[in-house]
Amino acid sequence: MSNNHRQRQAPRSTLSVYHTLSVRARSTERETVHGSHVAFVNEGLVDLDLRLSSGNSEPTATNSDIQGDIYEHKFQCITVCRAGAAFTLRSIHKQRPINQILCHMESSHLKSFARDKAVRRWCRHEQIPIKEMNQTGVTRCLSDRDDFRKTLTSSWDNRYMQRQQKCIITKQKQEELRAAKKKAPSTPSPWLRSLASFQSRMHWRSHFIQKLESQPSLEKQDQCLAFSHLRRQPDDFNEKYFEAWCQGRTGFPFVDACMRSLIHTGWLNFRMRAMLVSFATYNLWLDWKKIAGHLARLFLDYEPGIHYPQLQMQAGTTGINAMRVYNVTKQGKDQDPSGVFIKKYVPELATVPDEYIHEPHKMPASLQKKCGVVIGDGKGGNEKKSIEIFQTQQSTTILSTKECICYPSPIVDEKITAKSSKDKLSAVRKQDSTKREAEQVYLKHGSRRTNGDRDGAKPKALNSASKRVKVDSAQQSLMKSWSQSQNGGGIK
Repeated sequence: MSNNHRQRQAPRSTLSVYHTLSVRARSTERETVHGSHVAFVNEGLVDLDLRLSSGNSEPTATNSDIQGDIYEHKFQCITVCRAGAAFTLRSIHKQRPINQILCHMESSHLKSFARDKAVRRWCRHEQIPIKEMNQTGVTRCLSDRDDFRKTLTSSWDNRYMQRQQKCIITKQKQEELRAAKKKAPSTPSPWLRSLASFQSRMHWRSHFIQKLESQPSLEKQDQCLAFSHLRRQPDDFNEKYFEAWCQGRTGFPFVDACMRSLIHTGWLNFRMRAMLVSFATYNLWLDWKKIAGHLARLFLDYEPGIHYPQLQMQAGTTGINAMRVYNVTKQGKDQDPSGVFIKKYVPELATVPDEYIHEPHKMPASLQKKCGVVIGDGKGGNEKKSIEIFQTQQSTTILSTKECICYPSPIVDEKITAKSSKDKLSAVRKQDSTKREAEQVYLKHGSRRTNGDRDGAKPKALNSASKRVKVDSAQQSLMKSWSQSQNGGGIK
């Protein structure tokens, strides 16, 4: 909070509010904040304080300087308050009356939603005006999804919105390139397509965040409730599968490399993120709510409005999107044919020949011995030794031992589990009652884009109006059983 009050007659303070939730090692659902998230915000606060104190808008320290000062830095122009938002505002108001509050509009998880409501109640009680500045194309209290695209386009004219300003600049640049293309048709212009893709990504970003804004309960419940009983029966959740997936020890090299890379760097491209979710929800039959917290803590760019709708889309519980079941072995062969990425993050397989790198369990025993790696449970504590080697891989040192390194066999049969899961979801999708509910989901959340993008087209199952039907007895029984098991908890 800026303390520079002397140079202005009407002092203005800046308050940065974020949750520093405790991180529980064994939490599978609730905690979404990792220490890296807090460190990332703190680095920004330190950098801002250095700029304000020097009177220079340019950075006054290197990234390494900021990292070193992050917890010992003595703030000169920013006051750090370690308390709840409403309590902090009350304390400030007692010391120096607050005339109005300007803040960024946020569409986040339920805990931040509860915080925002508490702040608004306090503002109403104290008769303090609060104004939110839109940072995306998301609209509060959107009454009709048909209005989203129109609202999104018009909101980009707001000069306060940094992201939308980028879109305006992108449009201007596209117009310049098109004009240049007309003057010189033979001149290649690859940036036109790139800028169009960038603009499309900005649209989809707002599209998904709008879903959580319009229905905050998506953090806790399925978008299409007809799927609510799937993956939530008494014996569905397999703790060993979950732990193996979290640690990157599933026996599927490309999956394990992606998870370990994410653990180490905090980032992964979209295809690989989708593949990790697909493998967890289809091949391991894990509930998307159970894996949500783990991934949220790992993603340095965690955005709730993207996270929860995307999790549900990849898990097949939206009712309006096609099932996306990745063949993880094929993905590895396509994306990392020589196993360079795999060998970097799964050093246990560093000596495995390229022809077996994606399916090491198919190596003959004699070749395993020659490579110094045992595929399976191993003997004499090799499993623990393998984990130790992974944990020290960043020093580029692989421990040399007389015993073989152990790497697990595939924990599931990829083809059988994929087929079983698809059959279960297909059975629900085919129900007339599901189609009816999916129609309502589409009206509330479906994209209205008609530019040939498959994600923007109305699902085939919804092309014709569904008749009002009764819920099928089998599905009704499963849904009732699941609902009863949720009594006492409920959706927050």
